[in-house]
Amino acid sequence: MEIKTYDIGRADCILLREETSIILLDCGVGRQKRVQLKDINQDINIAQNRSMVITHFHLDHYRGLKYIAHNKFDKIYLNSFLLLFYSKANIKLLVKLFQIYFFITGAHQLPKGVYFILDYLYFCAINLNSTSFGIQFVNSGDKIRDFKDHIDVIWPDFRGINNSFAQIEEALDSFCKTNEIDLEKTSMNLSKRFENALYELYDKIFSKISNESNKRLSNENLQSKEVKEIHKIMVIANQNKEEVDASPNSYQELNGRLRSLLNDISLVIKNEKVAFFGDVSPRTIWALCHLGRLNNDFFLIKTPHHGSDTHFSPLLNPCAIFLSCSNNRKKDINNRNSYLAHYPCSFHVFSNGDVFYRLHIHHNLLNAPIIFNI
Repeated sequence: MEIKTYDIGRADCILLREETSIILLDCGVGRQKRVQLKDINQDINIAQNRSMVITHFHLDHYRGLKYIAHNKFDKIYLNSFLLLFYSKANIKLLVKLFQIYFFITGAHQLPKGVYFILDYLYFCAINLNSTSFGIQFVNSGDKIRDFKDHIDVIWPDFRGINNSFAQIEEALDSFCKTNEIDLEKTSMNLSKRFENALYELYDKIFSKISNESNKRLSNENLQSKEVKEIHKIMVIANQNKEEVDASPNSYQELNGRLRSLLNDISLVIKNEKVAFFGDVSPRTIWALCHLGRLNNDFFLIKTPHHGSDTHFSPLLNPCAIFLSCSNNRKKDINNRNSYLAHYPCSFHVFSNGDVFYRLHIHHNLLNAPIIFNI
């Protein structure tokens, strides 16, 4: 397997290649990275079999979808988070998120976690209708079979997720109470249309996908009316935003819960030699170790969250190479980084070519893009 990482800043984009097949692992590249975009698109175009894995919906992992040839992919793998909303209670929660996003906050105070969850829904519904790829929903226990050496999905494990939904709803209610917001007075006709459209969309999804663990959707699975209705409602709502001055504390609580949820349901995948982490927390890494899913002696580990201390865990087994997607010497590549102290005999390679080794930082040691053959 060839592993290629692009120097796109503090954002993830890694290409896995085996013969004429590729898997693009996240695509957080911004449009200003023109040289890197050209390189990524060239690698996509020359491949015969193309798949993509989006570990989770944060901008530094999926921002580049609009700038690359994503309609040339055969499959895009996502975690099954969207499917978990298929219940009356959870669709009501989506409607609350919809109201908060479109009717409550101005763009400068938008809780990003709200945006990311709705953007995940938007991507699955709207883009699916107009492109040729299929979406495959995966979680722990599934396999990505695009290479001869299959890749195992070892996270997320959605047991206990309903408790997370309850915590989000609690934070939403607290946000509304603190800021004296009455959702019952917020364009209820449009909200009801949104709710009905969600039910129709989910009914369509679950009438078409199989009951197997690997749930696959293609653009033939959905009729345009289901997704066009959601798109139409979003456009109308976006033109009729109301703004309030949100309390900073309530904003941070709501945003923190949503961002933490999306991080902790990031995909984690591995084979015998390599492991690739979305931005899971140290708590999740502890759970993976406790469940015996990280027992391999890996040659390469792609670290969570750009190799920063915020998601560092000393429970990761030492390996030959830690790989991190960052060029940020203030937040990640500095003497305070825990990887530098805890793993002195491992090479910690950053996508800009900086390297940690034996307690020293070697700036610009490698030339980007960096390629490993394993």
